[in-house]
Amino acid sequence: MIALALLYHLDPGYYYRVLAFIGIAPFQYPFFDIQGILSWVDCWQRGVDVYVTNPCDVRYRVFTYSPLWLRLTFLPGKEWTNPLGLCLAISFFLALAVLPPPRSSRELLLRLVATLSPVTAFAVERANIDLLMFLIATAAGVLVLGPLCRRVAAYTMIVIGGLLKIYPLVLMVLTLRERPRVFLWVNGAAAAVVLATGVYFHAEVVKVVPNIPRGEAFSDLFGAHFLPDLIAQMVDGAVHPGLVELRLVKLATFAALFLASAGWFFAMVRRLDFRIALARLPEQEKIFLLIGAALVGGCFFAGSSIGYRGIHLLFTLPGLLAMARMEADMRVRRVALQGCALVVALTWAGFFTWYGLFPKTLEWIGKVPGARLVQFLWCISQIAWWLVATLFIAVLIGCCSNWFEAVPEWRRLRRGEVAQA
Repeated sequence: MIALALLYHLDPGYYYRVLAFIGIAPFQYPFFDIQGILSWVDCWQRGVDVYVTNPCDVRYRVFTYSPLWLRLTFLPGKEWTNPLGLCLAISFFLALAVLPPPRSSRELLLRLVATLSPVTAFAVERANIDLLMFLIATAAGVLVLGPLCRRVAAYTMIVIGGLLKIYPLVLMVLTLRERPRVFLWVNGAAAAVVLATGVYFHAEVVKVVPNIPRGEAFSDLFGAHFLPDLIAQMVDGAVHPGLVELRLVKLATFAALFLASAGWFFAMVRRLDFRIALARLPEQEKIFLLIGAALVGGCFFAGSSIGYRGIHLLFTLPGLLAMARMEADMRVRRVALQGCALVVALTWAGFFTWYGLFPKTLEWIGKVPGARLVQFLWCISQIAWWLVATLFIAVLIGCCSNWFEAVPEWRRLRRGEVAQA
């Protein structure tokens, strides 16, 4: 990061070339996304309806986040873009040191390859707010391993992150580790806060929803709907217009992908060795594996996510590598190794499918064949996202099943018994 900062200061041209080489299309200056947040807050304080227009932003980006951001009046102006962006980026790299350390040189190399990837460069160069969500998730992962007061602090941080960015609320799945009484109190309070905030900002939430971009195929986004959308477009182009209902094609394609994933999912979850391997994981590796699995799986099935959200894949590598080291069933170890390979491949998929040297070289060699090859690689990456998301959901269900067996109160409730006071 220091090298890139010096390069930007001494010769911005080379800085842009380095980023373009790995697949990122940088703006005229770094930390563009944090500047957007500062511009929204600035314009809102001046009485501008940022849900409609934003003259404070160089690109006139309209507001697409939680209305709660507009109430953070303590945030400074756009002149603080660089200091805030640097603090956010440096904090992200420091947070990586909190994750469980690699146990061998091979693991270190694998995690370095995943970290020093287009996904990380994209998030850091933009200073996107997903870096802040990464910090919140990291802090929650540390606190949730402590006594009850620290665990409550972790759940509070998760709710705050959810109020700012919505998707971190999936981390409330960690409350299943608690006894039923604590689980109900924590989730009841969280639900009350979220619902009250939603009711209070209802009018603004309705205005922000149309501003959220859905995205399109062959871009730097990922999500469960992209492959069904693409197949529906291909069918529409191959048959007479109006002959086939595109919505039915999308539903059928999604159903086929979902059923194929469900088959693999049930094959993993039903295996006793898989749940035993999850139960034997060290607590730190297990918690961060669950955090990454919940964030990535939730974002994938919830809608479109820009490529930099793939930084949450970094949470899962310590746990997957720990499973691969176990003296467990060979099939479980194979699944863990496949998961590691898919995670690393997805962190680098942007090099082949975004806007970098590889796609441009293929286009220079042959425009049509090169474009087709890039599109094919993009489809492969989306299939890889389906596989990874399925694996992560299986991890979540397997761990939740283990928790239900480990906590006596959950076990009695599962058997239909009445818990004694």
